[in-house]
Amino acid sequence: MNFKDSFFKSMAVCSFITGSLGLIALFLVFGYGSPADFEEQVAMYSNPLYESREWVVFAMIFFTLLTFWGVTARKLKDSSGLVSTAFLLVLVNSLTGIFLQAVGIFTVNNNWAAKYVEAGEEATKSAIRGYITGYYDIAGAMVFILLITTITPAFLYFLSTWKSKGFERLVCVVFLLNFIANLVWTLAFYSGQGWLVSPMTWVTRILWIILFFVICAWLWRG
Repeated sequence: MNFKDSFFKSMAVCSFITGSLGLIALFLVFGYGSPADFEEQVAMYSNPLYESREWVVFAMIFFTLLTFWGVTARKLKDSSGLVSTAFLLVLVNSLTGIFLQAVGIFTVNNNWAAKYVEAGEEATKSAIRGYITGYYDIAGAMVFILLITTITPAFLYFLSTWKSKGFERLVCVVFLLNFIANLVWTLAFYSGQGWLVSPMTWVTRILWIILFFVICAWLWRG
């Protein structure tokens, strides 16, 4: 399968957009704090900055998928098995993320949370509280899928660029750093090492953004 230079430049633009959206999402986090209880969590849903970030992340998922299609196409001749497997996992990650974000925005934020605020009877609030809590229980379980389909592709893309030279070597290094950072975060999270989860959350976010700007430059160079 042959891809034209214009295709890779288009994917480079997608990667730049992804990195830019990641930066926006990163800064929007500072506009609201972590909720201390359920009531604060529901109130957070009406925060314009929180709502904006949810939409930014939603859009970012689509551009992320396009970016990795560009990476896959670039390495398809050299490492078809590795990058094809990696892209399938990225696809699973994207579909999972799209589902969670769509339900979070349209059902939890715009429907259940709004009804919870307007509800006068405690029985109604209790029922809605159960819906929202149930969503987060399901989302928590699906986080594992997101983690596996983030860590594994990073490692596979790292392997596919292992023997690279020039600028692609930088791409290889950043993929490796993303793999290590996400692996450390996952191990810290599931082993209850809360002191490590918080700083590694920021490390993974920043490395993720760097990755897309590096990929942008790599794909654009052709």
